[in-house]
Amino acid sequence: FKQVYNDWSTDLSLKSFYNDSSKLNHKIDLGYHFFSDLYMANLEHNVVGKGNMNTYFGTHLFDLDLLADFNSISYASPYTFQPYDSIHEVNNNFIAKIYPKFITQNDKWRVEVGLELQAEMSADGTTPYIYPRISGKYNLVKEIIIPYASFSGGFGRGVSRNNLNSLTGTNPFLW
Repeated sequence: FKQVYNDWSTDLSLKSFYNDSSKLNHKIDLGYHFFSDLYMANLEHNVVGKGNMNTYFGTHLFDLDLLADFNSISYASPYTFQPYDSIHEVNNNFIAKIYPKFITQNDKWRVEVGLELQAEMSADGTTPYIYPRISGKYNLVKEIIIPYASFSGGFGRGVSRNNLNSLTGTNPFLW
């Protein structure tokens, strides 16, 4: 069996490197991914924008992660013959994430507290997710014994993208 896919992508990234801790450091990533089968009967466009901003307030660090992920899948009807240029159905969805967190630390300990907000939007509606994130560690014996504890609501990493590209990476014989 042989399956052939067209798969290409491009990425752009911009990052600041301010030495002054009172300035707002930032990182912006923008990526585009195109994926299709050999005959272009099933194709996918994925645009992902990521951002990070952080700055210090005294000894406390404020950090903000942002994500915007748009995915559009067009595919031919299964089990019926479709001309190569006809599309049976188009599915679009969007995942958005905002994750603010505060980090405070000294020589012996570090504490992070944040709240991750995610939403998955499609033609079927919008599903919001809220994940509290708390972690801490204490340097008991100088970089040798460091006990830590963390709590992450939702028991996972949150919403993750499943699309044609990721599924064919797991099973290359799809379609």
